[in-house]
Amino acid sequence: MAALGRSILDHRRYPALRAYRHLNVVVMAGSRDWLTSPIHAQRIADQLPDSEVVVFDGAGHFLPYERREAVSAHLLNLIAEARRSARSLAGAAG
Repeated sequence: MAALGRSILDHRRYPALRAYRHLNVVVMAGSRDWLTSPIHAQRIADQLPDSEVVVFDGAGHFLPYERREAVSAHLLNLIAEARRSARSLAGAAG
């Protein structure tokens, strides 16, 4: 378990986020998540210009189970937005 903790602390994830800078992103966190806290979620979002941070009050680390409807709604909105953008780009291309 200690090795996992060290691995998480040593993991350099922010440079990898550059690959997603052109995408709309929703970063979700639970207010009671001790592994990926809302502060960490905000740090991730700070690396992504088109991002939104959503913090679920009282939720922990297992958002798809704890807040299934709300998480699904955010993901469906993100998908709908991506589809609109794709149609818009296709229309502009002729």
